[in-house]
Amino acid sequence: MKLSFIGNGSAFNIARGNNSAYYLEGNKILILDCGESIFERIIKSNILDKANEVFVAITHLHSDHVGSLPSLIFYNYYKKGIKTHIVSGPPQKDEELSHLLTISGVKGIFNYCDSDLNNSFVNLKSCTFTPVSHTSALTQSYAITLNFSSQKIYYSGDTNDEDYIKKVAQNLKQNDEFYCDTCLADYPGNVHTNIDRLATLVPLEKRQQVYCMHIDDDKILDKIDKYGFHLAKTQTEKQKNQEFGS
Repeated sequence: MKLSFIGNGSAFNIARGNNSAYYLEGNKILILDCGESIFERIIKSNILDKANEVFVAITHLHSDHVGSLPSLIFYNYYKKGIKTHIVSGPPQKDEELSHLLTISGVKGIFNYCDSDLNNSFVNLKSCTFTPVSHTSALTQSYAITLNFSSQKIYYSGDTNDEDYIKKVAQNLKQNDEFYCDTCLADYPGNVHTNIDRLATLVPLEKRQQVYCMHIDDDKILDKIDKYGFHLAKTQTEKQKNQEFGS
């Protein structure tokens, strides 16, 4: 697993925390999404201790994906003495995010950076956004692709976009990884991806490269194993597994 997860739950799964991941390289960190519960988890886990540059990429503006971004920006500026870099995406998304930060009182203490992340990372070359379907209540939602020299990391954000999922699954190279919104819930108009539907979209030979995230119900875990996918485990879950030898 290339990404480390701070939380891997859906909006209402408070036990697992909001879905958020990060990539750490030396003293540079890129955080993907920053929902309501994430700032507390970041501080308690000391994730930022070694970071002197912090980048953030936001998939969409639901509160479980952006709710504690203002707190993170404030903390970086007033406690660490650094400005947070927000990865620039489509203009409309940046405009809406900037408005949200402005009405939260966040002014002049962050900046936007291009998809090349100011060339700050050695192995990570760029972070790009792809529009995906999620809910019509939002202007747009996005998936994120992290482009490395010999690897791509796909992070779906929240989506029910079957065309996107199928395309990513078909294009997965040997070292690529796909982190996909996965839920147990199954109902007409579902704005997330049901686990059974995911299994019809991803060929059997590619499923070991797919990590299920944004978990709504732990009853889904057996199905994740059954279909040959992985769970995008948090650091706490990884440590527990190591303690019990699993």
